[in-house]
Amino acid sequence: MQGSQQPTTSRVILIAEDNLDEFDLLQRAHASSGLPQRVVHVQTGREVLDYLIGNGPFANREKFPYPELLILDLNMPVLSGFEVLNILLRITRLPRLPVAVMSNSSLASERNNTLHLGACCAYLKPNSLEEMRRVLNEIVTKCIPQHANPSCC
Repeated sequence: MQGSQQPTTSRVILIAEDNLDEFDLLQRAHASSGLPQRVVHVQTGREVLDYLIGNGPFANREKFPYPELLILDLNMPVLSGFEVLNILLRITRLPRLPVAVMSNSSLASERNNTLHLGACCAYLKPNSLEEMRRVLNEIVTKCIPQHANPSCC
């Protein structure tokens, strides 16, 4: 992190999704859900880390505040979601961040691996707006600290 300032969480959900159609569905679900958080979008695992650390284009914490939730795709360019989770386990200087995984993979082994690597929850990506809205609300309820069961994250 640049400087010595510790980030504080803000009303931001960071969404890491390289497929723009899938991000669009998630963004529309968010817009119609009434959730108070602002959505910030990144498309690669490297951008996730740069955003969280405050590097490069994400150095301005007023414009890019530390999120209260990360929704993470597993299959992204540069660094996969699995690689991001592995790296986040080793970066101890950042505040605890709830991570919800959304993937097109229905493999139980991948889901279990993401939970083992520290994700709060893992979901198969919904195809409809209504189902995406339901999943998004469930993620926020489970993973954002003021809503979450303390054992969730």
